[in-house]
Amino acid sequence: RVLLYNNFPNPLSGSGTSIRFVVPAEGMATEVAIFDIKGRRVKTVLSESMPRGEYIRIWDGKDRRGSDVASGIYFYRLQVGETVRINKLVVLR
Repeated sequence: RVLLYNNFPNPLSGSGTSIRFVVPAEGMATEVAIFDIKGRRVKTVLSESMPRGEYIRIWDGKDRRGSDVASGIYFYRLQVGETVRINKLVVLR
């Protein structure tokens, strides 16, 4: 079963936040991406085929250009194969 846990720390206020998730089978196409409140992709944290297991990826609070994102509400989305899970996070600057 695909699992996506709450990020820690939340709110993100320093160097980053940990996103923990489970990939249930070998060789699954896996993507972790951050979106703003309007649904625009801010950054892709991970995009690759992953073996079965539990993982942690760190989002540093930066967009794809390397700039700090503004304070606000963001969403992190895990897609493993056809399964999608979404959680909310807060950034405080």
